[in-house]
Amino acid sequence: MSDRHIFPTKDDDFNSYVQTVIAYLIDWQAHLRITDDDLNEAIDLVIKWNTNWKVYDDANLSNKLAQKEKVDLRSKIEICLRRIYLDLPVSVLTTKDKLVLNIKGHGNDSGSNIPLVDFAPRMLGEENEHLYQTLKLQNPKTPDSLEMPHGHWVYLENFTGDAGMKDVDIVFGNGKNVSKAFHSTHFAIEDVGKTSYYRCSYENNTGKRGPVSRVLAIMIW
Repeated sequence: MSDRHIFPTKDDDFNSYVQTVIAYLIDWQAHLRITDDDLNEAIDLVIKWNTNWKVYDDANLSNKLAQKEKVDLRSKIEICLRRIYLDLPVSVLTTKDKLVLNIKGHGNDSGSNIPLVDFAPRMLGEENEHLYQTLKLQNPKTPDSLEMPHGHWVYLENFTGDAGMKDVDIVFGNGKNVSKAFHSTHFAIEDVGKTSYYRCSYENNTGKRGPVSRVLAIMIW
């Protein structure tokens, strides 16, 4: 996908584009297969953009700092959105998607459905700090690499409960798409002493999920 003409040249038009697009990505995250990490990054950048835009766009408040921040944030937003757009499976894109995002829909899978893998991710407890846990999500077929199987990401589920629960008694939820090898979860102070249970599977570009991993239990402190 050529990105030369995705973003409007004029700042006012770019601002309007960003407001429309971020709302659209939030509403259609599941349909577009956008990971939580990527969407949250875009949301954070747009929040910063909106805060600075109020200063930059006000003749009585605008200054060199606001101008510099505007240029920097615009660059970061464009980079973030380009990355999101390049990861969009072409098989799910509709005409409306392409019109709103102003893209032609070149995906990274040549328009074909990617065969679903027949194995689950391997989960390892990378860090267990106070109210903070980090998992390492590893492809068991390529243990020396941090890459996901081609065209896949991890669908990760979590449950916080009492220690020593049986797998059948765990009510998993909070499912999220994860595209990176390391994923962190934060907890509230009232969770101290409980156990965080995790399970995951690979999901391909059509939303199909493969075998589920073993359950990983880590105590919260």
